[in-house]
Amino acid sequence: SMNIDNASQLILDSGPVIINIVGKNTDGTDKTTPFLLNSSISYAAGVSNKWDPMNLQINYAGSGTVKLDNAAIAVAEINAPNALVFINSSQLYGSAIGDKIKLDNAATLHFDRHLQTAAGGLTFVAGNDMLTAFTWKKF
Repeated sequence: SMNIDNASQLILDSGPVIINIVGKNTDGTDKTTPFLLNSSISYAAGVSNKWDPMNLQINYAGSGTVKLDNAAIAVAEINAPNALVFINSSQLYGSAIGDKIKLDNAATLHFDRHLQTAAGGLTFVAGNDMLTAFTWKKF
């Protein structure tokens, strides 16, 4: 698990950085909130494109909560397909994949369309951002 709390800093001096979260307690039980960001992620002076979400990828396969809180600002890809991605009073620039995504208290999710075509489409964008087919027919 990873908690970046109030006055803490996560400073990336190069990218891409991939963070894989297991989300287990020492006794093997699942953590409720395996990733908590209560601060902003910043980049060292040498990073050329600080606004490229491909510089930081956060992966979590469990069913806990991935949370950005307390006016946090992150430029990242969050891949947590079985988890609740909860953005509260914070901003995420990039993408989020979750079982459920909840934005609360003026939170914003700025999807970066660059992720759809970057690296030949090898990022974790679930699919097209628009409806491509529809039918009333039953299976």
